[in-house]
Amino acid sequence: MDREMDGEVEGKTNSEHSGSAFEFSRVGRRGKWLLYLRIAFSLSLFVWVLILGYKEGMFSKLHSSHVTVILMCVVIYCFLQALSAFNWWVIALATGVRIRFIDALIAFFVGMFFNLFLPGVVGGDIIRAYIASKRSCNLPLSSVIGTVYAQRSTGFVALVALGCVAAVWLGKAVKEFVIKTLLVFFMLLVVASSFIAVLLIWRNSKSRWKQRLARFSEGAVLFLAQPWYAIVVFVIAIMYHLCLDAMLYWLGSSVGMKGSYPLYVAMVSSLTAISSIPIAIHGLGVREITAAHLWALTGVGTESAILWSLLWRLITWLAALPGGLIYLGLVASGLKEEILKV
Repeated sequence: MDREMDGEVEGKTNSEHSGSAFEFSRVGRRGKWLLYLRIAFSLSLFVWVLILGYKEGMFSKLHSSHVTVILMCVVIYCFLQALSAFNWWVIALATGVRIRFIDALIAFFVGMFFNLFLPGVVGGDIIRAYIASKRSCNLPLSSVIGTVYAQRSTGFVALVALGCVAAVWLGKAVKEFVIKTLLVFFMLLVVASSFIAVLLIWRNSKSRWKQRLARFSEGAVLFLAQPWYAIVVFVIAIMYHLCLDAMLYWLGSSVGMKGSYPLYVAMVSSLTAISSIPIAIHGLGVREITAAHLWALTGVGTESAILWSLLWRLITWLAALPGGLIYLGLVASGLKEEILKV
């Protein structure tokens, strides 16, 4: 009897995974034209940024010593991503997703690789959640996706808080731009999170989609019901952004950009928020152009600002490459077809 029930539960779970993959693939087919337009727009914008940087003498600022700085920043960034994966793992544990940290780390880096190099309508977050759900007793995909949202939203709250605090020490023009930009994005996050929390009322619904949305909501907000987990999560998110800002401060100093640490905190917060607008793939070109205009308010040259932003992007790309190697290992283990469906 127990075996029959286990088989029934497993069958339902696998059916949900298959159904989810099928429905996501249908969304992908309908959105292909939009994806192609975004790719074309992103590449065109990025090429224009490179041309602009070249005309401004950007490449003349590069020296052989920058290779060492970039490689060290890549190592630091990998450790920071591991810290972010740990934060996601803590959220998952608080919401009942039982997964080993090593599995969470694997899923995180593979998702990061898909986000940066194999963009789609759904993105690497779904891939991350899918791998994690397969390695946590086949938990419903919707629940695990909720934990991904929770990890991203807590990180964004820390980003906004640090950016607004740092802006207090800046000049009037930069301060007004930074605070207004961050507050707009913060209000959007509050509205979205409030709507997601309301979805909890569908936990006992008979509709399959309403049940999935309710499970997503649980994964996104349930950790807040446990104060110690919530405190740990927000502390880690703040530590992550402070360390990232310190790394980018060092990178900026290496290319001759003068500015205080609070200035970098405010700039990184604003640029991260603006580049999250889904008009280009991973903010390709958008962040570089915004960086040039925003840094110009502080007297930094266009060539330095674009170079700094491009090196930041290069570091991100290089740090994501381990995710590709891990994915090749997953292909060998038989997950290839399932991941490709998603």
